[in-house]
Amino acid sequence: MNQNERKLTITERLLLTYISYKTNRNFKFFMNNETLAKTIGCKTSSTKVMINKLIREGYLIKSYDNKGRRQLSLS
Repeated sequence: MNQNERKLTITERLLLTYISYKTNRNFKFFMNNETLAKTIGCKTSSTKVMINKLIREGYLIKSYDNKGRRQLSLS
């Protein structure tokens, strides 16, 4: 475990692991914040904050498809 990974909370690691699980099987990750929050067992607002932090710190990449849906992938 490197220095940056030690800064992540357990829930942030869970979130990254879940996204990794979904994207490693060639699925596009379109899950919205509300559904993702239910999946990992936290509040929608907390999920939004975590995702934004992980994007800002370079763990996740946010993009949009041609229908305007948000896609998340690991960097």
